[in-house]
Amino acid sequence: TGARTRERLGPLVRGLADDAEFTFPTAPFALDPSRKDATAWWTLPAGVRSFEAERYIGVEESIKMLGEICEKEGPFDVYWGHSQGAILLSSLLSLSPPPIPAPRCGMIINGCAWPKPYEKSLINLGESLKNLQGSPDNGLRTLHVVGAADQINPPDQGRRVRDCFGGKAELFEHEGGHIVPCDGSALERYRLFLQVMMD
Repeated sequence: TGARTRERLGPLVRGLADDAEFTFPTAPFALDPSRKDATAWWTLPAGVRSFEAERYIGVEESIKMLGEICEKEGPFDVYWGHSQGAILLSSLLSLSPPPIPAPRCGMIINGCAWPKPYEKSLINLGESLKNLQGSPDNGLRTLHVVGAADQINPPDQGRRVRDCFGGKAELFEHEGGHIVPCDGSALERYRLFLQVMMD
């Protein structure tokens, strides 16, 4: 849930309090009916991982919900997604036009995997941005955070997503797993990225 994510990322929220104000939406699907604090942006058949799925069941509901949040609470300067949230944001913003408003400044994608349902649009985005090398229109500024020991979403897939976002896509690799790193060096990396975007 949004509240659980805010609690888990307390060091991040506190560490960037002078630079950012956070909104944590709650995804609409329960991962486990017995738990109210674990939600997802789509559902999958048993045993299927997001990077294996040909379809994200229910994702349309999540897209509609995010659109309503953007309309009521936006515009937002930055989108920041982890795991399914990272997959969803990178997928939606590869579409033309995107079904949600683009952020005003940029996007941080953490622990992402390659989304098969949207791979055509990602590949097309990457090809179109190749023709804009050196242009100020060469893509949205993005930071792609990849854990070398990620056992949930393969690190090479996160790098592959990064490669589709053009010359303004940056890569930040850390030694951890499927986490949002919140140590001092990570906070400094986020802060630098945010400051460059806002300038």
